[in-house]
Amino acid sequence: MNLQEYLIQRRIEAACHDLKHTEATVKEIATGAGFADEKNLFRMFKKHYKMTPSDYRKINALSMQVDGIDNDSHLPYDERELASLVKSYRDGESTMFGSLRSKEMILAAAISMMLLLTACTSGTPANNGGTANTTPAQAQQTAQQEGSETKASEAVSQTRTISTVKGDVEVPNNPQRVVVDYLVGDVVALGVTPLGVARAARGETEPVYANQITDSIKVAMEPEDIMTLEPDLIILAWSDESYDDLSKIAPTIYVPYGDMTTEERIQFISDVLNKQEEAKDVLNAYNGKIEEAKLAFQNAGLSDMTITVGEFSDKSNYIAGAKHAVGELVYNELQLQAPSKVQTDIIDADKYWGDVSMEVLPAYSGDYMIFLGDGNVASDNAVWNAIPAVQHDRIVKVDSSLSWSTDVMTSSALIDYIVSQLLALAK
Repeated sequence: MNLQEYLIQRRIEAACHDLKHTEATVKEIATGAGFADEKNLFRMFKKHYKMTPSDYRKINALSMQVDGIDNDSHLPYDERELASLVKSYRDGESTMFGSLRSKEMILAAAISMMLLLTACTSGTPANNGGTANTTPAQAQQTAQQEGSETKASEAVSQTRTISTVKGDVEVPNNPQRVVVDYLVGDVVALGVTPLGVARAARGETEPVYANQITDSIKVAMEPEDIMTLEPDLIILAWSDESYDDLSKIAPTIYVPYGDMTTEERIQFISDVLNKQEEAKDVLNAYNGKIEEAKLAFQNAGLSDMTITVGEFSDKSNYIAGAKHAVGELVYNELQLQAPSKVQTDIIDADKYWGDVSMEVLPAYSGDYMIFLGDGNVASDNAVWNAIPAVQHDRIVKVDSSLSWSTDVMTSSALIDYIVSQLLALAK
């Protein structure tokens, strides 16, 4: 067997041991055996044993030494008497002895004889010299169903070739088990619920698409964790460091999101997922929101105002360029103006961030400032307090739920928020 099969087998063996010999919950057993969660354990267990972990525990309850095991049934006989009535075999199938077994055997023999006679009759030529139908209607229906299932299976298994910065990658035509790193909102917006998600939020912050991924498994992008999910497609965006390892598990697409516009990225991911029509609707709605925002800024006299985007604190200040998620939205899509120092030192230099000390921060500060994240600046900081945008309270605070990700769903919510905040401050 390969490494993945061996790993799963060992984890299932560990789970079986704990189900039989401990009082731990299924969730605790799943975690202890190395599964992502109890859902993953249930799926693997049913695949290998054709039963749930709870059923396995009940069947093996008699062999357990722990009296406190949660067992739905109470034995009407002592263990010795019950053992003489029921015999377990084949991982839990039970056969009742005595008259019940005899009746079942007789009934089974009768049914077999009926089926045999029916088959013989169907295959015998009729008295009028005609040829009997050698394929009964039921067999035809079964063949049709099998043919439909085969076609459906083939449709799912068909592949397409996607050109990426890592070379051509062959992906499923209709991926069913997608694992996504960082750009979760893009995948959800295109109508796909990921099997596994990583970096969907920063810390305890809930993303805007939280309700759409309640059934998704939270994972780290570690090969061993991803392997247990048995994905058929991996979409990677945060970093390409693990690309080689992940691509050995399933077709892996690396999205260089910092080098792509929102429109380019959505179209690319839609090609990967085979969701081109859905992408048109997503982009039409998004571009419409952009145009409405630009018109609102123009009407409020904000089009010519300068905006600084960054994370600010007493120790360090990181000024966003046009490659940063929020910077790309503010400067490239909403087409708001950057201060001249931000433009020359950060944007024109093609930097993601500009690390600026507090002493020189005023030179990078615009008429309005978009304050990203959950940090703060000391109220008695003289340099900070001398900045005009601070003095006139022209600060838009954006928490991590809107500033962490660059996906289209988060960006759409961020546009609404920035527009409402800037328009309120401009009055």
